[in-house]
Amino acid sequence: MLDKILITLREGRILSYEDLEENLDVDEILIKTAVNQLDNMGYLQKYYAGCNTCNGCSKKSMKKNQLHVWMLSKEGKDYLKRIKNPSW
Repeated sequence: MLDKILITLREGRILSYEDLEENLDVDEILIKTAVNQLDNMGYLQKYYAGCNTCNGCSKKSMKKNQLHVWMLSKEGKDYLKRIKNPSW
C-alpha cells in the first residue's frame, strides 16, 4: 500500500486524500494513516499551494489550510528507484 501511494504521487498531481482514495480505491482513513506514515519516514513533503484564483478545480470547497500538494521528497524518489517489485 505504501509503495502504491508513492507510485501514484510520482505519476500525477494529487491535491487531496480524496484524490488518493479515488485513484487507489481505498478507504480515506487508511489513506490518511499511510500518508502520515510516509511523511514520518521522510518520503513525502507538502507543497502548499496558495490558491487565490481557482478556475475549475473540483476542490473549491476545501479550506485554505488544506490546499497542499503531496510530493515525493528526495528520499521518496530514491526509495522508488531502489525497489524492484513494489508491494501492491
